[in-house]
Amino acid sequence: MKTAAIKRGILVFLAALLCAGCNSPFKLSGTPPVKPAALAHVTLIITGLNDRSRTLFPDTPVFTSVRLEFEGTDAGGSPLSKAPMEILLTNPSVIPDVDFENAGNWIITAYGRILVGTEQKEVAEGSTTVNIVANEDITATITLTSIPPDTTENGTFGWQIKVPQTLLVVNAYSLTLSAFDNAANMPVNLSDEPIPGSYPVVGGNIVIEGTQPIPEGYYFLQASVGNADQRAYYVDVVHIHAHRTTRFEHTVASSEFVPILTLSGTATVNATINGASSPFVVNGIRVYSTADPATPIANTTVNGAGNWEMVISKRTVTTSMVFTVTGTLLTGAADEQEFETKYTLSPSVTTTDTNLSGIAVICALDTITLAGAVNPQGLSEVGTSDWEVRPYTNLADRANSYIGTLARTNNAGNWSMLIERFTGTIYFAIQKEVDLIRYERVGLHPTSISILQASLLDVGTINGWFIPPLQIKIAGDLPGLDVPKTLIPSSIDNKQFTYTVTDLAYNTSYAVNFSDYFTPTAITNNSATREYGFTGVVPRACSIATDNITFNGDSTQVTFTSRAYVDHYKTLKITLDFDNDDYVTYGKPRLTIETRHEVPINADTFNMGSPSTEKGRFGEDGLTGTSDEERHQVILNRNYYMMPTEVTQELYQELMPTPSYTGGTNFAGASKPVVNISWFDAVEFANKLSEREGLPPVYTITGTGAARSVTVNWNAAGWRLPTEAEWEYAARADSTEQFAIFSGYDGTTLRGTQANYDSSTSDAGVFDYNPYPGTSLGYITVADSYIANDWGLQNMHGNVWEYCWDWHDADYYTTGVTDPTGPGDATSDPEINNTNSKRVIRGGGYADPAWRLRSAKRGSLSPLAVNRNDVGFRLVRLQN
Repeated sequence: MKTAAIKRGILVFLAALLCAGCNSPFKLSGTPPVKPAALAHVTLIITGLNDRSRTLFPDTPVFTSVRLEFEGTDAGGSPLSKAPMEILLTNPSVIPDVDFENAGNWIITAYGRILVGTEQKEVAEGSTTVNIVANEDITATITLTSIPPDTTENGTFGWQIKVPQTLLVVNAYSLTLSAFDNAANMPVNLSDEPIPGSYPVVGGNIVIEGTQPIPEGYYFLQASVGNADQRAYYVDVVHIHAHRTTRFEHTVASSEFVPILTLSGTATVNATINGASSPFVVNGIRVYSTADPATPIANTTVNGAGNWEMVISKRTVTTSMVFTVTGTLLTGAADEQEFETKYTLSPSVTTTDTNLSGIAVICALDTITLAGAVNPQGLSEVGTSDWEVRPYTNLADRANSYIGTLARTNNAGNWSMLIERFTGTIYFAIQKEVDLIRYERVGLHPTSISILQASLLDVGTINGWFIPPLQIKIAGDLPGLDVPKTLIPSSIDNKQFTYTVTDLAYNTSYAVNFSDYFTPTAITNNSATREYGFTGVVPRACSIATDNITFNGDSTQVTFTSRAYVDHYKTLKITLDFDNDDYVTYGKPRLTIETRHEVPINADTFNMGSPSTEKGRFGEDGLTGTSDEERHQVILNRNYYMMPTEVTQELYQELMPTPSYTGGTNFAGASKPVVNISWFDAVEFANKLSEREGLPPVYTITGTGAARSVTVNWNAAGWRLPTEAEWEYAARADSTEQFAIFSGYDGTTLRGTQANYDSSTSDAGVFDYNPYPGTSLGYITVADSYIANDWGLQNMHGNVWEYCWDWHDADYYTTGVTDPTGPGDATSDPEINNTNSKRVIRGGGYADPAWRLRSAKRGSLSPLAVNRNDVGFRLVRLQN
């Protein structure tokens, strides 16, 4: 056998190192958990170390786990944090996906780990940067490469292989060490076709041994011994220590020998560009089994004369093979591209074959130049240069049907690339990252291509709309719609348009007409595509005659009736929601018709406070001091509605001149609770909301600043803060336990899936309320996240503390009371004003342990305080 054949046959590597029996990239998969609406979901694909040929070596999983680290910054440059994750490769089917709530620029770093003895060693790493956008599903790829050794000091590698003299003739062996990446191999020793008997025989064994200095580090060891017909082979991980000797010793058994097959031949490619001959530099040859034409079982290089030779195990292919040639098509320009062309003849393999020589792989590569231009309409600030253009052939499987290679537009917005000829339809995806925002449109500009095309194909201009090419016109018999109301997108930041009607009469039917039309500029090759995927979402405040609301260019009428028994529902809000950046990626806005749906709370008698045996009721540490939670009976006579969530920043800022919290993305967000506002701000907002909805205000506010005074008309139908008793009654939702009863849980404990709190530490043996510690968010989340209690109220436990009306007095609630409204008004009661000038807050916040989230737990805060990012509020109003 030729020397080159043995070298190439032995110096091959593992193909799938990330999971046993798998050559494809490793994906984090599984069903993602139920998550808040603003959460972003990332699917990671971890590649690298997976293009070594699986010929003579078994599919031994080398990596035992991958550790992930996350480092992020928000739009303002403030650091973000996320708990690290470790992926155990032994059971990838149960690995969770990676969820993010924090929008921003994230660096995800992966470390490939191996088990050396009982110690996990990190030997490979890779990273990627992703722009996390709320409500988006993102795919990110990380390629692992070797971590260089800490030092370059040498150790000594020694080996001893024993082959029983009676097994077979040994005339070749190889040992190769290679680093954990795709760099060139580091041969330790190579001996080819020595004179039989030149190895020493000790105790009936042929002994092959030696030593060689090797730089300190981790290596793959590939060892092979045998002859031209069969081989025994081994794969191991070797840790070379500086100034020490690492030994590899093995005695070969007869069961370890497998038959091998030598393949050799020539490879040439006849290439053309636009019908004219063009040079093609052949780089390598690959062989595939017809049983798995997607995964190469061997590859090797091709020399300058086009000759190649490789050795494979017969057990990897039993019937026939397909050959491909890889190489570069020379164009003399910057767009020279790598191609892989298939050779369709498939030699069969039999059990008696020892070699297949003279396989002439002659491939034809017929390419055509695809060219065009990009016009990213609506994004004038980013220009037309440096846009990435990718054509593909399958709308349903874009990632696996790309053709050609990535092309970028020049300063004039033009691009070109080479593709192999085919007949069919191609689609285009264009994308560009600007200021950490990746703009992308897919499914653009469908173009038919014929294999008969003789020369360059100019597909024309790809128009990518990054502001929806759409106007919505609303007209009908609603009050205030005497003339059509038109909503027109004006900037990339416009994600939602809302039209609100506040003076509807109850039990009255209304018809509203909607129509859509494109902006005057036509969409090239897409003018007939007008599918936007609108969906009608109808709350219980109205009924709707049309189940599926679709916009197809014609007028669409929506009919609804304001229900008679809910005469307070006089507000209709019509929202065109572009779902954050969905219009950037898919251009599919949706229509939502809604009214706010408060939760009706029917009055009753309940026990307020906690029994003396309830853990956590004493003092600020929950263990010592005096309790202010004396259990007593409360009678409530007034039925009321309560908002299902805390008041959001979006709703608050519609009415209040001062914006909510602005200190970073962890606490700012339209759908997150309003925080950093005072008790007086909450009272003022309640009045403004009442006025907007045509309800009589509850509060009378006089004075300014610290001298403000608030009085209450308890019979007014407008919005107000709940009394402390109303809040606890609603939070308990008939539960007499420490917490509300959630679906599937008995109310005696909390979990991180039920509430946003500090769930990171077990309180076993102290309070026993947090038996399943997990990872805490460390910041507020959207108001409608987490499961509701049995009465439909969300985040009554955790996320943010909530203001109540009452002044705080530790001794006020000690005996039974009816419709309590608190201990008095500090502005008129000198004793209260002097001893306790704080309002009650309830429910606990994101940074509190579980015991502070109990239904009976009372907190207090100055009504002037405005610097708490864990305090918000929700409102109530009388039912009748």
